[in-house]
Amino acid sequence: MSKKILAMILAICMMVPLMTSCQNGSESTMVGINPKQAAQADQLELAGAMGEIIKGEYGGYLGYGYNVVTSAYFNSNDVSSRAEIFDTDLLLEDRRLRKLAISQTDTALYMGETMESYQKDVSLNLGLSFSYGLFSKVKGDFSLSANMSTSGMSKSVFIKNQIKIQKERQFIKYGDLEMEELKDYVYKTVLKKLNADISNKTDEEKQKYYDEEIFDRYGTHVLMDIMLGGRMDLNYVYNNTSKKSMQDIKMELDATYKTFAAKVSGSISTEISTKSESFAKNSTFTASRVGGSVSPDINTYEKALDTYKDWSQSIQDGTSLEFFDVGNNCQDSPLPIWEFADSDEKRAEIILAYEKYVSKAGQFFADLDKSIGKETMPLYIKNIYIGSNPDAALAKSDIDTQIALKEPDYL
Repeated sequence: MSKKILAMILAICMMVPLMTSCQNGSESTMVGINPKQAAQADQLELAGAMGEIIKGEYGGYLGYGYNVVTSAYFNSNDVSSRAEIFDTDLLLEDRRLRKLAISQTDTALYMGETMESYQKDVSLNLGLSFSYGLFSKVKGDFSLSANMSTSGMSKSVFIKNQIKIQKERQFIKYGDLEMEELKDYVYKTVLKKLNADISNKTDEEKQKYYDEEIFDRYGTHVLMDIMLGGRMDLNYVYNNTSKKSMQDIKMELDATYKTFAAKVSGSISTEISTKSESFAKNSTFTASRVGGSVSPDINTYEKALDTYKDWSQSIQDGTSLEFFDVGNNCQDSPLPIWEFADSDEKRAEIILAYEKYVSKAGQFFADLDKSIGKETMPLYIKNIYIGSNPDAALAKSDIDTQIALKEPDYL
């Protein structure tokens, strides 16, 4: 574990299918570095040079664990006060907590014809491994429950359209550290729990340990780079009886965003406004917000639209800026907790437990997809091999060597 952290992460991304890239809108898992990743990496380096050092006491969310399986996307309410992983006093002392003022409104769109494809779209855009079952609170976004009627849902499309108002980015400067140096900032109790010797336990007992003592207690990832401000989520279960293409649906959603933006910065044509309203009426619609002044009820399209201007202005004015997103999803902003394992074997053990943890959470969505006639692909995991080397070719060779020794008939 003597490699530089970023070099190690990039090498692993090139060869282990558990790590996905930031390729947007793709249904297949991509490996390696694409132009968008390179651009965002440059952006992070610039931020590291320009970021203001955070001084005094820090009461934010950096260094906390976050559970990407049981949460509702990224939001401050799902950060547990029990999940402190980094000693932020030490980070402050070494001038590693940084912030960068931002004033920008951005959007994100996630969609799929099944819950599986929807969650895959989310995970690919965020660079998270293993899609089916992430952010399981999404069932609340779409008003899904175990006893709901699925009649007529076979033509549904699941959509989340996010409007993000960014005001401040906070991040831990750690790219110059080796893994052992970064571990010096992690609470010893966390490292002890994570690396506990549980070899005498059964497979079922091991899974229970990781589920309850690690993932439920500390989270699955660590918040290293976060965005503060506010976010509005517009959630649709669109009734696609006319069998529109996903591209056509995206164009209609663009009209929806323009309608909201016009509430702040100008007028909009009647045609676009009507198209946006029609799309909402042809959907089961819910909305939610993080940060800013929050109206008690925005669960109709009309109320979400009517209150958008005042809500967005409250964030611009600095009212209740909340953690609502990662700062840079190509730099391991949510750093997997297994990166703090003390051996490759322990790391692989935690990853496998994580895969099973996600798979269990995804069972609800698998049952839902099946009940509405949308079959999902079966999941099969046999062995996981980790190749660690700053050189991609050597890391790949390391994996092949391990497989050749343990499964000679596979290659």
